[in-house]
Amino acid sequence: MRKLFSFGGFLTLMIVAFMFSGCTPTVAIKTPVPSKYNFGSKKQFMLVQMEGRRSLKEELTAALGDKLRATAWWQLSDRLNEGIEIKLMGDTAEVTNAEPKPGEVFFKIEAFEVNADSERIPAQVRNGKVVRPAKTVYNGSALIGVTSVDENKAVKLAEKEYNGKNQDESKDMAKQNALVNAIELLVADITPSYQTQNVQLDEEADDMGPIIEIIKNGAYAQAAEQLEAKIKAQSNRADLVYNLAVVTEAMGNNDEAMGYYNKALSLGGQDFYSKERARLAKRIADLKSLEK
Repeated sequence: MRKLFSFGGFLTLMIVAFMFSGCTPTVAIKTPVPSKYNFGSKKQFMLVQMEGRRSLKEELTAALGDKLRATAWWQLSDRLNEGIEIKLMGDTAEVTNAEPKPGEVFFKIEAFEVNADSERIPAQVRNGKVVRPAKTVYNGSALIGVTSVDENKAVKLAEKEYNGKNQDESKDMAKQNALVNAIELLVADITPSYQTQNVQLDEEADDMGPIIEIIKNGAYAQAAEQLEAKIKAQSNRADLVYNLAVVTEAMGNNDEAMGYYNKALSLGGQDFYSKERARLAKRIADLKSLEK
């Protein structure tokens, strides 16, 4: 009945730890969060079209590969030599010479502008002595536009602009790092992240101490068994049902946990019960959006 939660090839039984926030015991659950532009379970980043100077294309492709590999989410396929073109048609796009398959997202990247302007920084003087000599730095700026289309012809990014910045004493490095920064901004917008949610336990009853200690040791299945046994004898205790909801969620059984949260609330309970139920409801919705 209790199982690991498998998410898109990742082992995402939530990484759970027992911790204290002040004097209140909580269970920390690490969970995926959808990106700003949510592509669901799609992980195939198909680079099909790129506009700009040849040297920029090479730098962009290299930077993109590095940043996507670091996410452990996206897999980059370079299909720039296949003659695939994306043309925006309002809220959809027309793709020539190929069609995205399920799990794939076609991307077009345009390098609009990559340059670096010099800036003279004056010497820093302290007590009549030069503590830092004057120098020239370069403020790099890279502006790229990104368009995406999936197998349903849905366009989430439509010439979305990303402006990377970087300052360096080398003009070439300022430009190169600004381009990398622009790619970082893109990758951050399309890649799910992770956050830790601290779920409060109800420790108010005197007999809850031993079970809290079991949870503290990470023995969630054992804690669940003891809570279930107590509930059989004291079925009207909201705190028992609520804590069962928390450990059930910690083991990755979200739907079952939601049932326990609902039952705990029906028995009365404390004010924070409804907050934790609403948090789990959002979490379930987020996870489902990443499975589409």
